[in-house]
Amino acid sequence: MNSSVENKFKVVIVGAGPAGIGIAIGLAKGGIQPIALIDRADRIGGLPAKYVVKKKGIPTFMVWTRARVLFGQQYVEFLQQELDRTDTRVHLNAQVISVNKASKEITLVSPDLGRQVWKADSIVFACGARERTITERGWISGKRPARVYHTMQLLDLLDGNACLPMKHPVILGSDLIAYSAAAKLRIAGAEDATMLDKAPSPKSNPAERLYFRWWCQPTWTSNKQPVSIQGSDGTKTVETKDGRALECDGVVVSGELLPNSELAAAAGLEVSMPNRLPILKGKSSFSEPGWFATGNVIGGFHGAQWCYFHGRKVAKSVVDYLTR
Repeated sequence: MNSSVENKFKVVIVGAGPAGIGIAIGLAKGGIQPIALIDRADRIGGLPAKYVVKKKGIPTFMVWTRARVLFGQQYVEFLQQELDRTDTRVHLNAQVISVNKASKEITLVSPDLGRQVWKADSIVFACGARERTITERGWISGKRPARVYHTMQLLDLLDGNACLPMKHPVILGSDLIAYSAAAKLRIAGAEDATMLDKAPSPKSNPAERLYFRWWCQPTWTSNKQPVSIQGSDGTKTVETKDGRALECDGVVVSGELLPNSELAAAAGLEVSMPNRLPILKGKSSFSEPGWFATGNVIGGFHGAQWCYFHGRKVAKSVVDYLTR
């Protein structure tokens, strides 16, 4: 199993979102093969793939090169067409469980492959980012009753299961992700959300807020103090330190992204704490030769097309490393 020629690659890419797809396409155009692209999800595309095309839906992914706003699913279909023109080996439902820095090996498990060890000349992390948990945010407390969701969970309910989990929402957060969640809730049948954040003004920029006014007009509330979620069987209120009680039947904890850098840290690569940012040279390569990162795993909040083109850019660095 460990010595199989089929499990040896020039490059293994962990993460099949826009950044991972971008680097796979860039490597193929640079003449690099064989390439393996793996993801623990059951489809490529990462977060954009969850924004499906549906009647009365909201396109939220700006494609600057085409001056169009698309549904995430539409953008992923375009990326799929580009990826299909390469010889990249794509494996989905595959979970990386360990990484060896010295030998450039990864151990993965999946229903189709079982447990395998893959070896590569270079490994790229395109693992994206996730929202901070309530505990990690540090300013949200309370009884933690039912109907408290992160944005990904909300998307699964709204788009994946056609389920409206709340009608009177409070959204904790105010960036682009939060406004997208508010709009999706509104067109699904909920009232306009009350949006609360510690920032003095919404983190989403004016152009983004203006765009989402077509679908929702959330009530903005700035609150610099901690808040408490209250309720017994379900969420009833979000209470602030100054005595306000925002009535609701559900809460969405949105935004505040953290890089998914756990695999890099487990491999012994340099990752700063507590922000979990990979420590990179030239914004793409680790100090250990042959290890790279691309997309939102490097930190910040970037759109799908930015991540795709960043992957294409990092591909050039990987090609230079492999051909040096």
